Amino acid sequence: MKPINLYASQPHYFDHLAPIWHGLEPEERGLAFAASGPAWLHAARLGIHCVPGAYRDYPWGRRTIVHGHQPLVLVASWRDHRHTSRARTVYLEHGAGQHYNDDDGSGQTAAISARSRVALFLLPGPYSARLVADAYPSTPIAEVGCPKLDTHAGATTPNADPVVAFTWHWTPAYSCPERRPALPFWEAALTPLIAALAAHGVRPLGHAHPRAWAALRPVYSALDVDAAPYLDDVFDIADLLVADNTSAAYEFAALGRPVVLLDAPWYRRDVEHGLRFWRLSTIGPRVGTGSWTELATAILQQLSGDLWADRRQRTLAGVYAAPPGKATSLALDALAAHLP
Repeated sequence: MKPINLYASQPHYFDHLAPIWHGLEPEERGLAFAASGPAWLHAARLGIHCVPGAYRDYPWGRRTIVHGHQPLVLVASWRDHRHTSRARTVYLEHGAGQHYNDDDGSGQTAAISARSRVALFLLPGPYSARLVADAYPSTPIAEVGCPKLDTHAGATTPNADPVVAFTWHWTPAYSCPERRPALPFWEAALTPLIAALAAHGVRPLGHAHPRAWAALRPVYSALDVDAAPYLDDVFDIADLLVADNTSAAYEFAALGRPVVLLDAPWYRRDVEHGLRFWRLSTIGPRVGTGSWTELATAILQQLSGDLWADRRQRTLAGVYAAPPGKATSLALDALAAHLP
């Protein structure tokens, strides 16, 4: 296989890209690019050494494949695909594949016309693959699971007392209601909830979407809650995850651990987007009342016995094509099979 470049504009995209990048043979790795300082630093944390400058600063950045020499570019978001100008890309889905019917398409893999430049889609599983196949019937698709989970396969937490992590979504202002975080609805319930959990020996852990972290960290500080900025730390520490709308909930569930999903009044029950809203939301109990007592009950019930384990596994079969531990090898096989 000819060399492939790497490009990411956000730190958390590197979490998904890194296992594939490291799995390539040295001669198959081209240049790695990060579009921001935080992304550059996070890439270095993951052992990816990015070259200085943005992708567009290089000669092929805006004159791609004119002479047939330009490597493909591995990306993990539609914005990054667009940033690579006219390059052919390998598109790795950086989430579980959530689709929003009345949004601009920034959270899905199937609605951006510029993706006609995609040479290969690497997708989590059946749900996302159906969406992409409908939009791009002539583009190769490989269902590979979630490579970033591979290093966590089979891992257990070291806690004497259970740890419950909380995470919240991030969304731009123009997004549809279902992309908005549920925190404004639940924030008043957090103080009594944390006190109630502490009475049962349960420790809270704060997390948030990377692009919401700056706003959420002071909230956790005010609540005197330990915080984990990296999702890897949540995977390593937490026994249960409480989440609103995020692929992290599906990733955590894929590791065989319980989740509790939080709804908000602005999540429209009569609008079917699929996945989290609502067809494949059965990975754990949903709580939408804003009541800390109801949420505490759901958390404690899940900690005392994983009541949703069977339903979770059936649901995840529609989301991920492979369990943690196998995704990276499937992605590498797909690259070898579909690329020159």
